[in-house]
Amino acid sequence: MEEVERVQQLADQPLIEALRLILGGDRSALAERWIDQAARCCWALRLAPAQRSQLQARCVTVLEALAEGLAQSSTLATGTPSWRESIQRLAFLAGWIAGQQWPLGAVLALAHALRDVLALPAPLADDFALVLAEAHASGLRDQALARRRALLTRSQLVCLLRPSLAALWLVGDPDAAALDDALGRWLMLAVIHDARYLLVDVALGEAPAPLLELALRRLVELVEQGESLAGRQIWVVMPEGDQALASCAAATGLPVRAVESVAEALATPAAGA
Repeated sequence: MEEVERVQQLADQPLIEALRLILGGDRSALAERWIDQAARCCWALRLAPAQRSQLQARCVTVLEALAEGLAQSSTLATGTPSWRESIQRLAFLAGWIAGQQWPLGAVLALAHALRDVLALPAPLADDFALVLAEAHASGLRDQALARRRALLTRSQLVCLLRPSLAALWLVGDPDAAALDDALGRWLMLAVIHDARYLLVDVALGEAPAPLLELALRRLVELVEQGESLAGRQIWVVMPEGDQALASCAAATGLPVRAVESVAEALATPAAGA
C-alpha cells in the first residue's frame, strides 16, 4: 500500500508543480478569469457590481487556500490534511452562493470553470465539484430550516387576557427552540404583570398531547433555571386532554389544571375583570 502511495505521489509531482506555477501569479486576475468563464454558461453569475465584487473576493480566498495547500502537499488526494483549508473555502463559497438564492448550476459552472482555468486533473476536479454541490445543498437546507424555525417562533402567540391571566397559544409543531422562546415570553409577561394564572392552549398544535408534555417538561427546566411559578396556577386548554394532562402534571409536579376553553378561563372570577 505504501509503495502504491509513493508511486502516486511521484506521478502527482508534475501536476502539483504546474498548479503551483498557475496559482503563483496574480490571483485576482485569475479569479476574474474563473468567474468570466463560469458566467458564460450560467445566467446567475452575470452579476450586479456588488455581487461580482463579493464573489471575486471569495474566489480569491479559494485560490489562496489552494496555493497554500499545494505548497505543503505531495499528493493530489484531497483527503490529506494539506487540502483541508481549500475544501473548507470551497464549501464557504458554495454556502454563500446558496445564500444568494442562486441555483445549483452556479456552483457547477464554477466547478467546471475552475477545472479549465487551473487545468485540474479529472479526479481533483471531480472532488471539488462534489464539495461545491454538497455545500450548496446544505446551505439551502439550513436556510429552509432557519425560515421554518423563525415562522414557528412567530406563530406562538403570547398575550395578557386579564390583569391576572397571561395566555399562550402553541401552534403547529414548534421545536424546542420555538417552545423555549414562547415559554420565556409567557413567563416574563406573567412576572411583569404579576399574573397569578398562566393559560396555555395546545388545541391548535399538530399533536396536542405530545406538545403539551414537551411544553411542560421545558417549562420545568426554565423554572429550575430561575423563573418562579410560586403562587401561580397553570391552566391548560386541550381537547379531550384530561388523561394526558393528568399524566403530564404528575410527571412534572407543576400546579396544572384543565379548563374546557379560553372562555371558561375568562369567566373564572379569579382571572380578574
